[in-house]
Amino acid sequence: MNSVVAVLSPSSREVVVEIIGAADPALLAALRSDQAPTREQQEAAEEILYDEFSRHLGLDMNRQNAVH
Repeated sequence: MNSVVAVLSPSSREVVVEIIGAADPALLAALRSDQAPTREQQEAAEEILYDEFSRHLGLDMNRQNAVH
C-alpha cells in the first residue's frame, strides 16, 4: 500500500513533507497514511503549497526589483 506522500518523487516528497508538515502536521500524517486524499485534504494541501510558492515568488520578485 502506497500513501499519498510515498508515491511522490524523493525531491518532491522532501518539499511536500517540509511545507505541509510545518503548516498542518495532522494533514501530513493523514497524507502519509492514506492511499488517496479526500477532497478536503487535497484542497488544504493545494492551498498550503500555493501560499508557500506565492510567498517565495514574492520574495524573489522583490530581490529582482532591488537589483534592477
